[in-house]
Amino acid sequence: MEPVLVEAPPSKSVSHRVLIGAALAGGESVVEGVLESKDPERTRAVLSAAGAVFEPLGPGAYRVRGVGGALTGAGPGVEPVSCDVHESGTTCRLLTALLASGRGRFRIHGAPRMHRRPLGGLTGPLTELGASFRFEEREGYPPCVLEAS
Repeated sequence: MEPVLVEAPPSKSVSHRVLIGAALAGGESVVEGVLESKDPERTRAVLSAAGAVFEPLGPGAYRVRGVGGALTGAGPGVEPVSCDVHESGTTCRLLTALLASGRGRFRIHGAPRMHRRPLGGLTGPLTELGASFRFEEREGYPPCVLEAS
């Protein structure tokens, strides 16, 4: 298969999505031009915790071994995979939905400020699709444990 080159202007929004696409793809991808910022770094870290492998190639560039479709959390009897979104609302919302489509258990948490930002509009539909959430402090808000099946 011939490699596909996709170029986009550096932005946080595009960087999140490029990292997610490479992490979900099967095989190996090379991504360049990822904005070096805390939010895309959080997305990369959570994707790494859930099974994707990122090898730095230089500033804003990574070789990515994707998971081929589904991110993987912890199995029964094991602590959930830690998904620290820090202060990134985009990471929190995009990856909560993405992790719900995977399998296993994930603990979604962040900085205290993130724990005041609701997930309610997202968790209802994901629950209807089969995910389950256990909220640790306040219903509808991180920190929470997501179980995907």
